[in-house]
Amino acid sequence: TSLRYVTQAGGKLHDVFIREFREILPKVKFFVMYGQTEATARLSYLDPDYVDSKTKSIGKGIPGVELRVVDEMGVQLPPGEVGEIVARGGNIMLGYWHDEQETRHSIRDNWLFTGDLGYCDDDGFIFLTSRKKEIIKVGGNRVSPKEIEEVIVSMPGVMDCNIVSFTHDLLGEAIRAIVIVGDNASSLTPMDVQSYCASRLVA
Repeated sequence: TSLRYVTQAGGKLHDVFIREFREILPKVKFFVMYGQTEATARLSYLDPDYVDSKTKSIGKGIPGVELRVVDEMGVQLPPGEVGEIVARGGNIMLGYWHDEQETRHSIRDNWLFTGDLGYCDDDGFIFLTSRKKEIIKVGGNRVSPKEIEEVIVSMPGVMDCNIVSFTHDLLGEAIRAIVIVGDNASSLTPMDVQSYCASRLVA
């Protein structure tokens, strides 16, 4: 009864977990936050007033931090287009200790290139889509593990999910879902998961 607010950072929580928390503790303010160690931990936050209407968003830059979504040339992209999230502010590191090459790769014109992919909506809210290095190429198609995980954890009885890649003779890479289920979903089969994903993911 004394709990007033909760903050969450690190990897973005799946939407279903945020909704479950809001249903259980509707009066507790929930702050979705996003950051990196290179930015002394925090880059953005989602105001609790928007946690229901913008559940999928990591919000906007914290005070003193500017966020943009840019293409491979560093040019800012219009709303809706996916690119790399970059950040600028007083909390950004000066560089990696004794690693000039990695510093030049990550810090360009005072902008931190986070390695995270996302897009901005018309209201200026940032939406995280995947980690640049986590993209899996299946038969020449770029697949986001995060997008698949988001769908699977929304299945009734599924507690958590992790998508991993493995070498495939024909596709180059293929994906495998590691699914954790509760007692009420012990009869869930791989075919059930595939059918559920097929009806909710873009082919």
